[in-house]
Amino acid sequence: MSGGRVYAVEVRDQRVSAELYGPYNTLRKGEPQTAVKFTVWLDPVEPVAKIVLPDQELLLREGEWSDWVRVKFELMPFLSSVSGICKFYLKQVHPQFELYVTPLNLDPSDPALP
Repeated sequence: MSGGRVYAVEVRDQRVSAELYGPYNTLRKGEPQTAVKFTVWLDPVEPVAKIVLPDQELLLREGEWSDWVRVKFELMPFLSSVSGICKFYLKQVHPQFELYVTPLNLDPSDPALP
């Protein structure tokens, strides 16, 4: 891999828990990085996985790309959020799970600034 970040994850009971990291939250003290949790459920036999995000679910076969996925990062509960878009690529399910996520881009349908 020539760039980006690689995160090691653990498969437990055919399930992977992970996070997508978003922008730093300048509205909060210390400017913590925002994150959205997601879960991947692996089929024990077939090369298929279900990706579960807070607002949607995706079903991918090994070697398949998702459509653009909107991910909403909360800045201030119920007041402010920012949206990004990314794609998921399920590289491998068995024997070792590998999932690629494109870098997050600003969501053109919901820009943070006008």
